[in-house]
Amino acid sequence: MDPDYLDPFYRKNLIQAVRVDQKGSQKPLITSWDKPVFVLIDESVMGGGEVYAFQFKKTKRAKLVGASTPGYPFNVKAFFISKEMILVVPTEVFLMKRDDLRGKGVPVDIPVKYVVPLHEPVDPQLMEAIRQAAD
Repeated sequence: MDPDYLDPFYRKNLIQAVRVDQKGSQKPLITSWDKPVFVLIDESVMGGGEVYAFQFKKTKRAKLVGASTPGYPFNVKAFFISKEMILVVPTEVFLMKRDDLRGKGVPVDIPVKYVVPLHEPVDPQLMEAIRQAAD
């Protein structure tokens, strides 16, 4: 996993640059995101996605919306046994220094149930994140 993936959410002004329009007017180029961040997660978030959710929560950079992750911070390899069967084997585990997500997962800050067969055409987790961001 590349930690630079999250840099725009954590660092201020990654590069120093300005935008110059045709009239010569200059504006600073913003290369980082300093607005609120909401990350939608649920029971299907595993592996590297679970580690990124953990990083956002631990650093308090984002609010996690949805349902807690299952606690499977593994890379896996899938083997197709037949048309009806896939064998999924963990090949690596992501371990943080003092935190082990295995079997624990990452808890959300804003719980929102999302039952796939019963959901409306609108994503309730996304709608809650938008409502929270507007407050």
